[in-house]
Amino acid sequence: MNYGTEVSADEVYTSGVAAVDYLKSHFNVNRVMVIGEEAIKNQVEAAGYTLVSEEPEVVLQSLDRNVTYKDLETATLAIRSGATYIVTNIDSNLPSEKGPIPGSGAITGFLKVATQVEPIIIGKPSSVIMESEEQPTHLVEDLSEWTI
Repeated sequence: MNYGTEVSADEVYTSGVAAVDYLKSHFNVNRVMVIGEEAIKNQVEAAGYTLVSEEPEVVLQSLDRNVTYKDLETATLAIRSGATYIVTNIDSNLPSEKGPIPGSGAITGFLKVATQVEPIIIGKPSSVIMESEEQPTHLVEDLSEWTI
């Protein structure tokens, strides 16, 4: 839906972009398992990380409409073995024409129960996205005006 506001891609700061920025600024790692869709996988690769399905140093989890039990099993074992667990957002549901459907937070709920590990949450309701060194502060002079 267009609300009459024109923005360019470099003016949008998503929780996925913020997660990659957080990874770059807080961890010296190379091997990242992504439970997420193609956009975030592409962002992780573009940042120079190696996408892996075994023995990751970090599990980065986002919305993934094609997640499998095998993916969840691999992520669970990696997190339990010490991989850092980062989540882009914990939206439990997404609106759809059929009604609310599972969001990223539904996957997070599964992994939290399976691993007994609290993830690092990047997007709402976490303040991490607002504290990022890479955030586009040039867009809004007063960050209290941001809506996340």
